[in-house]
Amino acid sequence: MSIRKDKNSGVWHLDIRTPGGERIRRSTETKDRKAAQKYHDCLKAELWRQDKLGEVPDRSFEEAAVKFLRECGGQRDYATKLRHVAYWREQFSGRSVRSLTADEITDALPTHRVVKGKPAEQLTGSTRNRYIATIKRLLNLCEAWEWIDRVPKLPRYFEPDVRVRWEPPEVIAALINALRLRWMRDATIVAVATGMRQSELFGLTPSQVDLAQCNAWITHRGRNPSVRAQCR
Repeated sequence: MSIRKDKNSGVWHLDIRTPGGERIRRSTETKDRKAAQKYHDCLKAELWRQDKLGEVPDRSFEEAAVKFLRECGGQRDYATKLRHVAYWREQFSGRSVRSLTADEITDALPTHRVVKGKPAEQLTGSTRNRYIATIKRLLNLCEAWEWIDRVPKLPRYFEPDVRVRWEPPEVIAALINALRLRWMRDATIVAVATGMRQSELFGLTPSQVDLAQCNAWITHRGRNPSVRAQCR
Protein backbone atom coordinates (compact mmCIF):
# COMPACT_ATOMS: atom_id res chain seq x y z
CA MET A 1 0.00 0.00 0.00
CA SER A 2 1.49 3.34 -1.05
CA ILE A 3 -0.05 5.33 1.84
CA ARG A 4 -0.27 4.21 5.43
CA LYS A 5 -1.41 5.67 8.73
CA ASP A 6 1.04 6.11 11.58
CA LYS A 7 -0.36 4.30 14.62
CA ASN A 8 0.97 6.80 17.13
CA SER A 9 0.30 10.16 15.47
CA GLY A 10 -2.56 9.26 13.13
CA VAL A 11 -0.80 11.09 10.29
CA TRP A 12 -0.74 9.45 6.86
CA HIS A 13 2.61 8.71 5.19
CA LEU A 14 3.34 7.82 1.58
CA ASP A 15 5.84 5.37 0.10
CA ILE A 16 6.25 5.53 -3.68
CA ARG A 17 8.90 5.15 -6.38
CA THR A 18 9.70 7.58 -9.16
CA PRO A 19 9.61 6.44 -12.80
CA GLY A 20 13.39 6.16 -12.50
CA GLY A 21 13.15 3.79 -9.54
CA GLU A 22 14.05 6.22 -6.72
CA ARG A 23 12.10 5.58 -3.52
CA ILE A 24 10.30 8.47 -1.83
CA ARG A 25 8.97 8.18 1.70
CA ARG A 26 7.52 11.18 3.49
CA SER A 27 4.70 12.44 5.66
CA THR A 28 1.61 13.90 4.01
CA GLU A 29 1.19 16.03 7.17
CA THR A 30 -2.53 15.27 7.38
CA LYS A 31 -4.76 12.87 9.31
CA ASP A 32 -7.42 12.96 6.60
CA ARG A 33 -7.19 9.91 4.35
CA LYS A 34 -8.77 11.60 1.32
CA ALA A 35 -6.41 14.56 1.57
CA ALA A 36 -3.44 12.19 1.95
CA GLN A 37 -4.54 10.21 -1.12
CA LYS A 38 -4.91 13.42 -3.13
CA TYR A 39 -1.42 14.51 -2.09
CA HIS A 40 -0.10 11.08 -3.12
CA ASP A 41 -1.80 11.21 -6.53
CA CYS A 42 -0.62 14.77 -7.25
CA LEU A 43 2.96 13.88 -6.34
CA LYS A 44 2.93 10.81 -8.60
CA ALA A 45 1.52 12.86 -11.47
CA GLU A 46 4.17 15.55 -10.94
CA LEU A 47 6.96 12.95 -10.95
CA TRP A 48 5.55 11.43 -14.15
CA ARG A 49 5.49 14.83 -15.90
CA GLN A 50 9.06 15.49 -14.84
CA ASP A 51 10.21 12.14 -16.23
CA LYS A 52 8.14 12.00 -19.43
CA LEU A 53 7.68 15.66 -20.33
CA GLY A 54 10.91 17.09 -18.93
CA GLU A 55 9.18 19.49 -16.54
CA VAL A 56 11.46 21.12 -13.98
CA PRO A 57 10.43 20.38 -10.36
CA ASP A 58 9.37 23.31 -8.22
CA ARG A 59 12.00 24.51 -5.77
CA SER A 60 11.12 26.08 -2.46
CA PHE A 61 12.32 29.49 -1.35
CA GLU A 62 14.17 27.77 1.50
CA GLU A 63 16.16 25.66 -0.98
CA ALA A 64 17.03 28.74 -3.00
CA ALA A 65 18.04 30.67 0.14
CA VAL A 66 20.40 27.94 1.37
CA LYS A 67 22.09 27.56 -2.01
CA PHE A 68 22.31 31.34 -2.46
CA LEU A 69 24.05 31.81 0.91
CA ARG A 70 26.50 29.04 0.06
CA GLU A 71 27.34 30.88 -3.15
CA CYS A 72 27.88 34.10 -1.17
CA GLY A 73 30.10 32.54 1.51
CA GLY A 74 33.23 34.59 2.19
CA GLN A 75 31.93 37.81 0.65
CA ARG A 76 32.42 41.02 2.60
CA ASP A 77 28.69 41.78 2.72
CA TYR A 78 27.72 38.23 3.71
CA ALA A 79 26.25 39.39 7.04
CA THR A 80 24.01 41.86 5.21
CA LYS A 81 22.86 39.20 2.74
CA LEU A 82 22.18 36.83 5.64
CA ARG A 83 19.98 39.44 7.32
CA HIS A 84 18.11 40.16 4.10
CA VAL A 85 17.55 36.47 3.32
CA ALA A 86 16.23 35.90 6.85
CA TYR A 87 13.70 38.67 6.25
CA TRP A 88 12.63 37.36 2.84
CA ARG A 89 12.31 33.86 4.23
CA GLU A 90 9.79 35.15 6.77
CA GLN A 91 7.76 36.55 3.87
CA PHE A 92 7.94 33.58 1.49
CA SER A 93 8.43 30.53 3.69
CA GLY A 94 7.05 27.40 2.04
CA ARG A 95 6.59 29.13 -1.31
CA SER A 96 7.96 27.94 -4.62
CA VAL A 97 10.46 30.40 -6.11
CA ARG A 98 8.69 29.91 -9.44
CA SER A 99 5.46 31.31 -7.95
CA LEU A 100 6.89 34.63 -6.73
CA THR A 101 5.70 37.72 -8.60
CA ALA A 102 7.04 41.27 -8.79
CA ASP A 103 3.94 42.62 -7.02
CA GLU A 104 4.31 40.18 -4.12
CA ILE A 105 7.98 41.01 -3.66
CA THR A 106 7.35 44.76 -3.81
CA ASP A 107 4.43 44.55 -1.37
CA ALA A 108 6.56 42.49 1.04
CA LEU A 109 9.39 45.04 1.18
CA PRO A 110 10.11 46.40 4.67
CA THR A 111 8.96 49.98 5.17
CA HIS A 112 10.14 50.85 8.69
CA ARG A 113 12.94 50.02 11.07
CA VAL A 114 12.17 49.56 14.75
CA VAL A 115 14.84 50.31 17.34
CA LYS A 116 14.23 49.56 21.01
CA GLY A 117 13.00 52.60 22.88
CA LYS A 118 12.57 54.68 19.72
CA PRO A 119 9.67 55.34 17.34
CA ALA A 120 9.56 53.35 14.10
CA GLU A 121 11.79 54.96 11.50
CA GLN A 122 10.84 54.88 7.83
CA LEU A 123 13.42 53.15 5.63
CA THR A 124 15.16 55.17 2.95
CA GLY A 125 14.99 54.31 -0.72
CA SER A 126 18.61 53.16 -0.65
CA THR A 127 17.93 50.67 2.16
CA ARG A 128 14.92 49.24 0.32
CA ASN A 129 17.05 48.99 -2.81
CA ARG A 130 19.55 46.84 -0.88
CA TYR A 131 16.77 44.39 0.03
CA ILE A 132 15.67 44.30 -3.61
CA ALA A 133 19.26 43.76 -4.77
CA THR A 134 19.61 40.70 -2.52
CA ILE A 135 16.44 38.94 -3.65
CA LYS A 136 17.10 39.90 -7.27
CA ARG A 137 20.55 38.32 -7.07
CA LEU A 138 18.97 35.20 -5.54
CA LEU A 139 16.42 35.02 -8.37
CA ASN A 140 19.10 35.62 -11.01
CA LEU A 141 20.94 32.59 -9.68
CA CYS A 142 17.69 30.58 -9.71
CA GLU A 143 17.32 31.47 -13.38
CA ALA A 144 20.91 30.34 -14.02
CA TRP A 145 20.16 27.06 -12.20
CA GLU A 146 17.03 26.70 -14.40
CA TRP A 147 14.77 26.75 -11.33
CA ILE A 148 12.68 29.59 -12.80
CA ASP A 149 11.98 30.72 -16.36
CA ARG A 150 12.64 34.42 -15.81
CA VAL A 151 13.30 36.95 -13.08
CA PRO A 152 10.41 39.31 -12.21
CA LYS A 153 11.09 42.95 -13.04
CA LEU A 154 11.57 44.73 -9.72
CA PRO A 155 11.47 48.49 -9.04
CA ARG A 156 14.33 50.71 -8.00
CA TYR A 157 13.65 53.46 -5.49
CA PHE A 158 15.05 56.96 -5.63
CA GLU A 159 18.39 57.52 -3.93
CA PRO A 160 19.58 61.10 -3.42
CA ASP A 161 23.02 61.97 -4.69
CA VAL A 162 25.62 61.71 -1.96
CA ARG A 163 27.47 64.99 -1.64
CA VAL A 164 31.03 64.60 -0.41
CA ARG A 165 31.98 67.41 1.94
CA TRP A 166 35.58 68.59 1.83
CA GLU A 167 37.03 70.67 4.62
CA PRO A 168 38.78 73.89 3.53
CA PRO A 169 42.61 73.86 3.67
CA GLU A 170 42.75 76.15 6.71
CA VAL A 171 40.54 73.80 8.74
CA ILE A 172 42.69 70.79 7.79
CA ALA A 173 45.88 72.70 8.66
CA ALA A 174 44.44 73.70 12.05
CA LEU A 175 43.50 70.08 12.76
CA ILE A 176 46.98 68.81 11.88
CA ASN A 177 48.67 71.48 13.99
CA ALA A 178 46.44 70.60 16.94
CA LEU A 179 47.62 66.98 16.96
CA ARG A 180 50.29 66.44 19.60
CA LEU A 181 51.65 63.09 18.45
CA ARG A 182 54.07 63.20 15.53
CA TRP A 183 52.94 59.87 14.07
CA MET A 184 49.33 60.98 14.16
CA ARG A 185 50.15 64.19 12.29
CA ASP A 186 52.07 62.23 9.65
CA ALA A 187 49.22 59.75 9.25
CA THR A 188 46.70 62.58 8.88
CA ILE A 189 48.79 64.29 6.21
CA VAL A 190 49.02 61.06 4.19
CA ALA A 191 45.27 60.42 4.58
CA VAL A 192 44.38 63.93 3.39
CA ALA A 193 46.82 63.79 0.47
CA THR A 194 45.73 60.37 -0.81
CA GLY A 195 42.15 59.88 0.37
CA MET A 196 43.15 56.61 2.03
CA ARG A 197 40.77 55.21 4.61
CA GLN A 198 41.91 54.51 8.16
CA SER A 199 41.85 50.74 7.62
CA GLU A 200 43.87 51.09 4.40
CA LEU A 201 46.45 53.39 5.93
CA PHE A 202 47.07 51.42 9.10
CA GLY A 203 46.69 48.10 7.29
CA LEU A 204 49.65 48.65 4.96
CA THR A 205 52.05 45.72 4.86
CA PRO A 206 55.83 45.89 4.19
CA SER A 207 55.24 44.57 0.67
CA GLN A 208 53.10 47.64 -0.08
CA VAL A 209 55.77 50.16 0.95
CA ASP A 210 58.88 51.03 -1.08
CA LEU A 211 61.12 53.11 1.18
CA ALA A 212 63.81 53.49 -1.49
CA GLN A 213 61.36 55.16 -3.88
CA CYS A 214 59.39 56.83 -1.07
CA ASN A 215 56.06 55.49 -2.25
CA ALA A 216 53.32 53.09 -1.21
CA TRP A 217 50.30 51.54 -2.90
CA ILE A 218 47.12 49.75 -1.97
CA THR A 219 44.71 47.50 -3.86
CA HIS A 220 41.02 46.77 -3.68
CA ARG A 221 40.44 43.98 -1.20
CA GLY A 222 39.76 40.78 -3.09
CA ARG A 223 40.53 42.34 -6.47
CA ASN A 224 43.98 41.42 -7.56
CA PRO A 225 45.89 43.79 -9.13
CA SER A 226 43.36 46.70 -9.32
CA VAL A 227 45.22 49.63 -7.82
CA ARG A 228 42.98 51.98 -5.87
CA ALA A 229 45.48 54.65 -4.88
CA GLN A 230 49.16 55.44 -4.94
CA CYS A 231 51.03 57.96 -2.90
CA ARG A 232 54.55 59.25 -3.06
